[in-house]
Amino acid sequence: MATFTDIITDADGDFEILNGDLFINDSDSQHVEMILTADKGQFRQFPLIGVGLRKFINGPFNSQAIKQAIKLQLESDGYNVRKLDVSNITKGIIDIDAKRKNTL
Repeated sequence: MATFTDIITDADGDFEILNGDLFINDSDSQHVEMILTADKGQFRQFPLIGVGLRKFINGPFNSQAIKQAIKLQLESDGYNVRKLDVSNITKGIIDIDAKRKNTL
């Protein structure tokens, strides 16, 4: 399976620096997190990408709608969602097992 790498960011969204240079590493978990937190239109090149979890958390809670939005967005970005549990989302916890589909 292909490994995707990217510039890694810290919890504040700032670039991670290692030995005076940008830190590049496996980025799948970072990509998933960005897809979950981004709103549609936030990525100029791909304006339809983004779950926008804030709108679900601060609005009426519908676990089925949240699961559907997450699954749709991750699958459209090339992930196979094996497990998705949003039962603890009010505590800020989403359990996701998603792996990239073989793209190469």
